[in-house]
Amino acid sequence: MRFTLLRLKRVELSETHIYISNYFKTYRYPFSDIECIKVSDLLLFKLAKVEFTAKTSFGRNVYFLLQSHYLADYIEKFPGTVGNKVIDN
Repeated sequence: MRFTLLRLKRVELSETHIYISNYFKTYRYPFSDIECIKVSDLLLFKLAKVEFTAKTSFGRNVYFLLQSHYLADYIEKFPGTVGNKVIDN
């Protein structure tokens, strides 16, 4: 269970930052620290992986479940923030 569900984080986006939480603490990182966001389709849901350029409090990679319509709405509302860093697998 530690290697599956406990690795998932909560992720929120603002105009300039990404907020990552393990439900106890929340950390804020600028978009310039993100190398890319990879999205994988796993039949019933989408798994996203944020790869950072340097090590963060959660490591270089952060995993979360993605609701793709939220990401599409965000990219439409704030073009040029993370839209060019999203990679669909």
